[in-house]
Amino acid sequence: MGIDYGSKKVGIALSDDTESMAFPKMILVNDQMLVRSVQALVDAEKVGAIVLGDTRTESGGENDVTKDMERFASALKETVGIPVFVIPEHGTTGAAGAREMGDARGETTFKNIQDTARDARSAALILERYWAIHKERMSEGQE
Repeated sequence: MGIDYGSKKVGIALSDDTESMAFPKMILVNDQMLVRSVQALVDAEKVGAIVLGDTRTESGGENDVTKDMERFASALKETVGIPVFVIPEHGTTGAAGAREMGDARGETTFKNIQDTARDARSAALILERYWAIHKERMSEGQE
């Protein structure tokens, strides 16, 4: 499961059984029930691991969501009973939007993109990024 954490909405993506394709699944509201909602989805979909996007900037700096994301990651690790990996997510929202829209000149435009769909697509990109990092490490003999 891939998760794109936001202060109001949380994008969710799932993979196929071979972990070769990630699919946007849904958006959850970021409220007091968020961890329980993720747990219910983990159980229903028989999820084996969670990949959560780290909200830090590309240079590693914190932003206004970082502390909340870290608390969410800790709560997941304590609750869900499966591995939770946190990886950099910078650029996934823009990339998710770029996949969706283009103007008449072929240039990307972000107006008219539904935020909910973009959040779930971002979660799928986070999951795909994790696989790419993992495969690269495997090929270098680091895992």
